[in-house]
Amino acid sequence: MAAQVTGQSGQPDIAYTPNLEIYQQRLKRRQETEELDKTLPDGFPHKLHSHMAWTSATLSEPDLDEIQQALDIFKGIASHVTTRRARQDHQFNGRPANVVLDHIKNLTLKLDAKHIGSPAYTAEQQGFHTDAGDVIALFALADAAEGGKSYIASSWTVYNELAATRPDLIRTLSEPWHVDGFGKSAPTSRPLLFHQAATASNPERVIIQYARRAFTGYWGLPRSSHLPPITEAQAEALDALHFTAQKHALALEFQSGDIQFINNLSILHGRGAFRDTPDKQRHLLRLWLRDDELAWDTPAALQSRWRRLFDDVTPESQLFPLEPSIRSTSSA
Repeated sequence: MAAQVTGQSGQPDIAYTPNLEIYQQRLKRRQETEELDKTLPDGFPHKLHSHMAWTSATLSEPDLDEIQQALDIFKGIASHVTTRRARQDHQFNGRPANVVLDHIKNLTLKLDAKHIGSPAYTAEQQGFHTDAGDVIALFALADAAEGGKSYIASSWTVYNELAATRPDLIRTLSEPWHVDGFGKSAPTSRPLLFHQAATASNPERVIIQYARRAFTGYWGLPRSSHLPPITEAQAEALDALHFTAQKHALALEFQSGDIQFINNLSILHGRGAFRDTPDKQRHLLRLWLRDDELAWDTPAALQSRWRRLFDDVTPESQLFPLEPSIRSTSSA
């Protein structure tokens, strides 16, 4: 089943799955018919100079070897990488719980599409996005029969390219967006892009935090009709994030036994479509993590969500489900 264009009347022609042709048509139309801002928001850098602004082309063989070694070394030691695990769901089997582990698995063979509101539980392509929390840990229990590559891209490289070529989209991303909670949590209004100026103790940083489905809907969770539709500029910005990240992405063959740790504040990630068979089914385990001592400052607009993730999640209260299920925030 393909992801659908969802949402209320007035929503631009945009679906969860990015469409390059529609993106290019929108880009051309806006450049020809609108007077686009050619300046960046006040204080935003024209370019970030950092090792965090990388591309697949600039990674050397030693860099790639280091990534492979990290996958080998960090198996089973997430507790040594960070000190706190996030609450990924607040209930289990209908009862309150601090669920800290999620199973990323195609559940479409067991559940009707109308009950699924996130691509994490399908075999479809998953567009570039961020999760919640500071660090994402993924452990591959099993790989797919075909496809399912993991893709990562530097959000700082994405920022640099858009700042140089489309400063108007940097402005759009730094302005408030209506983020859908799909009735599971209250909708919020916040930017997707945050700039943090350099201080005596921290370097200058940008942070991108977004999930495309919050603006397009997905399968059983269409965008809420009571929210304003996103604008043409916002639709273009979503596609620009995806296709710019795709241009610079590094593809990783995620195989059984591999573990991946991602800085969720500086890296966008995505997944290719895949095919399961009865004997070979892609299955990942996911943790959201944070280390208070090493953590970046959380932008003010994200602090309430971070508190919901990490507050009062004691070691004794943490639940690690053994079987896959859809998180309550992603189920319809």
